[in-house]
Amino acid sequence: MAENKRRNPKQGRARATVDAILEASLQILETEGEARLTTNHIAEKAGVSIGTLYQYFSDRNDILAELGQRQAETMRNEIAGIVAAAPE
Repeated sequence: MAENKRRNPKQGRARATVDAILEASLQILETEGEARLTTNHIAEKAGVSIGTLYQYFSDRNDILAELGQRQAETMRNEIAGIVAAAPE
């Protein structure tokens, strides 16, 4: 997780909130571009208050860092699966 993250989501509901924030961020990036990626817009699209967003992330750069870390983890897992499945 990102170093600047304020709270670490431990319960399922909190993890779902963080996932909603990250998913909303991806949707905004894909459909509206980086210029529209503001914390207020992210919170609105995720269906959370801005205060809730700031409980988990310091700013939009913190959100982008978490998205990057999750993408890197996904790629590492895919590569590990490929290597593990290789016959040699």
